[in-house]
Amino acid sequence: MSSNERYNYFCMFTPEGKVLPIESVIRTTEHGGVCVAVRSETVGVIISQRTGKDEKLAIGKSKIMQLDENLVYTYSGITNDGVRYGERIKRNLQKEKQRTGITLPIACLIEKEQFNSGIEVMRYGNRATGVSVIIMGVEKNKVKLLEINPTGEAFPCFGSCIGSRAQSARTVLDAKAKEIQNMDEQSLQELAFNAFRNAVNDPDAISAKTYDICVVSVEQGVKLVKSE
Repeated sequence: MSSNERYNYFCMFTPEGKVLPIESVIRTTEHGGVCVAVRSETVGVIISQRTGKDEKLAIGKSKIMQLDENLVYTYSGITNDGVRYGERIKRNLQKEKQRTGITLPIACLIEKEQFNSGIEVMRYGNRATGVSVIIMGVEKNKVKLLEINPTGEAFPCFGSCIGSRAQSARTVLDAKAKEIQNMDEQSLQELAFNAFRNAVNDPDAISAKTYDICVVSVEQGVKLVKSE
């Protein structure tokens, strides 16, 4: 075994104790398009920047994927990884629905993806999944929201911000943290858009409407709202 191969079998750490391969893939998602999601008990809103966010003349493709009538998904990071991630969840959902007629809970749908993501950040020679994920859906007559990071950790939450300048969006949500659970659809849309606009920080991108909006409610399920 060459010295280079032997060296690569070991994880590298920063002086702060951070594992470099994990830090690298997390930074990849932090350069992706902005995605903001907020929810109350009965309704939720997702705003997601389209692909090609740095191309001034590109329309871009929507990064919001409807997985079922009551389940929607978006991501930030490597586009191919994000699309495949959503497709695997959708296949798992449809397979179980055809086999048993039952829609699996969100926690069960993402369990395999969480395991695989965790394995990839520990295994030598493989690149970890380069996406952070937001999943929102209706479950037991309530709207659920989960954020999943590249290591497979999932966080149930009322508000989530991923992608470039996510902290700027999170600052806006944090200021309204105590009010989010009691907001109606219109108020949630306004809050999500304010957070999204603060993160994007580009009037031209906002005026060009290079983003998509999705509403998830207990009454109507998933409803995609076109920004054009």
